[in-house]
Amino acid sequence: VAERLRESLRAFDVTEKEFLAISAIQSEFDHFRYYGGMDTSKLNQAVNQRIRESLGEERFNQYLIKSGDDYARISDLADRLALPSSVATDVTALEGRVISESARIGEDRSMDVEAQRAALKSLAEKERARIVFMLGADGATAIASYTDRWLRLLEQGNVVWSSEEDVISHAPVGGPIQKSR
Repeated sequence: VAERLRESLRAFDVTEKEFLAISAIQSEFDHFRYYGGMDTSKLNQAVNQRIRESLGEERFNQYLIKSGDDYARISDLADRLALPSSVATDVTALEGRVISESARIGEDRSMDVEAQRAALKSLAEKERARIVFMLGADGATAIASYTDRWLRLLEQGNVVWSSEEDVISHAPVGGPIQKSR
Protein backbone atom coordinates (compact mmCIF):
# COMPACT_ATOMS: atom_id res chain seq x y z
CA VAL A 1 0.00 0.00 0.00
CA ALA A 2 2.76 2.44 0.96
CA GLU A 3 4.67 1.60 -2.23
CA ARG A 4 1.58 2.25 -4.38
CA LEU A 5 1.08 5.60 -2.63
CA ARG A 6 4.76 6.48 -3.03
CA GLU A 7 4.49 5.72 -6.77
CA SER A 8 1.39 7.90 -7.13
CA LEU A 9 3.21 10.76 -5.39
CA ARG A 10 6.49 10.44 -7.34
CA ALA A 11 6.10 13.82 -9.03
CA PHE A 12 4.90 15.54 -5.84
CA ASP A 13 7.76 16.64 -3.59
CA VAL A 14 6.09 15.21 -0.50
CA THR A 15 7.62 15.57 2.96
CA GLU A 16 7.70 12.61 5.33
CA LYS A 17 5.05 14.27 7.51
CA GLU A 18 2.77 14.84 4.48
CA PHE A 19 3.32 11.28 3.24
CA LEU A 20 2.37 9.81 6.61
CA ALA A 21 -0.73 12.03 6.81
CA ILE A 22 -1.88 11.13 3.28
CA SER A 23 -1.19 7.45 3.95
CA ALA A 24 -3.24 7.54 7.16
CA ILE A 25 -6.14 9.28 5.40
CA GLN A 26 -6.05 6.78 2.51
CA SER A 27 -6.00 3.90 5.02
CA GLU A 28 -9.06 5.29 6.81
CA PHE A 29 -11.05 5.04 3.61
CA ASP A 30 -9.63 1.75 2.29
CA HIS A 31 -12.46 -0.25 3.83
CA PHE A 32 -15.01 1.70 1.74
CA ARG A 33 -12.78 1.53 -1.34
CA TYR A 34 -12.40 -2.25 -1.22
CA TYR A 35 -15.67 -3.39 0.30
CA GLY A 36 -18.07 -0.83 -1.11
CA GLY A 37 -20.62 1.06 0.88
CA MET A 38 -19.76 4.48 -0.53
CA ASP A 39 -20.14 5.98 -3.98
CA THR A 40 -16.68 6.31 -5.61
CA SER A 41 -17.14 9.99 -6.39
CA LYS A 42 -18.26 10.76 -2.82
CA LEU A 43 -15.42 8.64 -1.47
CA ASN A 44 -12.85 10.56 -3.51
CA GLN A 45 -14.37 13.86 -2.42
CA ALA A 46 -14.20 12.82 1.24
CA VAL A 47 -10.58 11.66 0.90
CA ASN A 48 -9.63 14.87 -0.90
CA GLN A 49 -11.37 17.01 1.71
CA ARG A 50 -9.41 15.32 4.50
CA ILE A 51 -6.14 15.69 2.55
CA ARG A 52 -6.97 19.38 1.91
CA GLU A 53 -7.47 19.90 5.64
CA SER A 54 -4.18 18.15 6.39
CA LEU A 55 -2.01 19.84 3.75
CA GLY A 56 -3.58 23.29 3.55
CA GLU A 57 -4.99 24.85 0.38
CA GLU A 58 -1.73 25.66 -1.45
CA ARG A 59 -0.06 22.27 -0.90
CA PHE A 60 -3.35 20.50 -1.62
CA ASN A 61 -3.57 22.21 -5.02
CA GLN A 62 0.00 21.11 -5.77
CA TYR A 63 -0.90 17.60 -4.59
CA LEU A 64 -3.93 17.45 -6.91
CA ILE A 65 -1.88 18.48 -9.92
CA LYS A 66 1.28 16.51 -9.25
CA SER A 67 -0.23 13.30 -7.93
CA GLY A 68 -2.15 12.65 -11.14
CA ASP A 69 -0.91 9.94 -13.47
CA ASP A 70 -0.81 12.33 -16.41
CA TYR A 71 1.42 14.81 -14.60
CA ALA A 72 3.84 12.04 -13.63
CA ARG A 73 3.90 10.67 -17.21
CA ILE A 74 4.55 14.12 -18.64
CA SER A 75 7.26 14.74 -16.05
CA ASP A 76 8.92 11.40 -16.91
CA LEU A 77 8.70 12.24 -20.62
CA ALA A 78 10.25 15.66 -20.06
CA ASP A 79 13.14 13.99 -18.23
CA ARG A 80 13.67 11.47 -21.07
CA LEU A 81 13.65 14.24 -23.70
CA ALA A 82 15.84 16.54 -21.57
CA LEU A 83 13.11 19.19 -21.55
CA PRO A 84 12.84 21.75 -18.75
CA SER A 85 11.31 20.45 -15.52
CA SER A 86 8.55 23.06 -15.86
CA VAL A 87 7.06 21.24 -18.88
CA ALA A 88 4.75 19.04 -16.80
CA THR A 89 3.38 22.05 -14.92
CA ASP A 90 3.05 24.05 -18.15
CA VAL A 91 1.18 21.31 -20.03
CA THR A 92 -1.10 20.62 -17.07
CA ALA A 93 -1.83 24.36 -16.75
CA LEU A 94 -2.49 24.51 -20.50
CA GLU A 95 -5.06 21.74 -20.14
CA GLY A 96 -6.76 23.68 -17.36
CA ARG A 97 -6.90 26.83 -19.48
CA VAL A 98 -8.24 24.88 -22.47
CA ILE A 99 -10.96 23.29 -20.34
CA SER A 100 -11.96 26.70 -18.92
CA GLU A 101 -12.06 28.25 -22.39
CA SER A 102 -14.03 25.27 -23.69
CA ALA A 103 -16.64 25.81 -20.97
CA ARG A 104 -16.80 29.53 -21.74
CA ILE A 105 -17.40 28.79 -25.43
CA GLY A 106 -19.99 26.13 -24.61
CA GLU A 107 -21.90 28.56 -22.38
CA ASP A 108 -21.69 31.54 -24.76
CA ARG A 109 -25.26 31.99 -25.99
CA SER A 110 -24.24 34.89 -28.26
CA MET A 111 -22.78 32.27 -30.65
CA ASP A 112 -24.85 29.74 -32.54
CA VAL A 113 -23.84 26.07 -32.43
CA GLU A 114 -21.78 26.27 -35.64
CA ALA A 115 -19.84 29.28 -34.34
CA GLN A 116 -19.20 27.44 -31.08
CA ARG A 117 -17.93 24.38 -32.97
CA ALA A 118 -15.63 26.60 -35.05
CA ALA A 119 -14.35 28.33 -31.89
CA LEU A 120 -13.64 24.96 -30.22
CA LYS A 121 -11.80 23.71 -33.31
CA SER A 122 -9.78 26.92 -33.46
CA LEU A 123 -8.95 26.57 -29.76
CA ALA A 124 -7.67 23.02 -30.35
CA GLU A 125 -5.52 24.12 -33.31
CA LYS A 126 -4.06 27.03 -31.35
CA GLU A 127 -3.21 24.81 -28.38
CA ARG A 128 -1.63 22.12 -30.58
CA ALA A 129 0.64 24.81 -32.01
CA ARG A 130 1.43 26.04 -28.49
CA ILE A 131 2.37 22.49 -27.44
CA VAL A 132 4.72 22.13 -30.43
CA PHE A 133 6.27 25.49 -29.52
CA MET A 134 6.70 24.44 -25.87
CA LEU A 135 7.99 20.92 -26.49
CA GLY A 136 9.31 20.85 -30.03
CA ALA A 137 7.99 18.44 -32.66
CA ASP A 138 9.44 15.32 -30.99
CA GLY A 139 8.10 16.28 -27.56
CA ALA A 140 4.66 17.13 -28.95
CA THR A 141 4.52 13.78 -30.76
CA ALA A 142 5.64 11.91 -27.65
CA ILE A 143 3.06 13.62 -25.46
CA ALA A 144 0.22 13.28 -27.98
CA SER A 145 -1.29 10.28 -26.18
CA TYR A 146 -2.03 12.65 -23.30
CA THR A 147 -3.01 15.84 -25.12
CA ASP A 148 -4.87 14.21 -28.01
CA ARG A 149 -7.70 12.92 -25.86
CA TRP A 150 -8.98 16.42 -25.03
CA LEU A 151 -7.80 18.23 -28.16
CA ARG A 152 -9.57 15.73 -30.45
CA LEU A 153 -12.77 16.17 -28.49
CA LEU A 154 -12.57 19.94 -29.04
CA GLU A 155 -11.89 19.47 -32.75
CA GLN A 156 -15.03 17.32 -32.95
CA GLY A 157 -17.15 20.14 -31.48
CA ASN A 158 -17.30 18.92 -27.88
CA VAL A 159 -17.11 20.94 -24.71
CA VAL A 160 -14.68 19.21 -22.34
CA TRP A 161 -14.33 19.28 -18.58
CA SER A 162 -12.40 17.42 -15.93
CA SER A 163 -13.76 16.01 -12.69
CA GLU A 164 -11.96 16.24 -9.37
CA GLU A 165 -10.89 12.64 -10.04
CA ASP A 166 -9.12 13.92 -13.20
CA VAL A 167 -11.56 12.19 -15.53
CA ILE A 168 -12.03 13.99 -18.86
CA SER A 169 -15.70 14.17 -19.87
CA HIS A 170 -17.34 15.78 -22.85
CA ALA A 171 -20.63 16.67 -24.49
CA PRO A 172 -21.48 18.00 -27.93
CA VAL A 173 -21.69 21.78 -28.04
CA GLY A 174 -25.29 22.85 -27.73
CA GLY A 175 -26.18 19.72 -25.76
CA PRO A 176 -26.71 19.34 -22.03
CA ILE A 177 -23.57 19.28 -19.90
CA GLN A 178 -23.73 17.20 -16.73
CA LYS A 179 -20.66 18.05 -14.70
CA SER A 180 -20.02 15.91 -11.64
CA ARG A 181 -17.79 18.36 -9.81
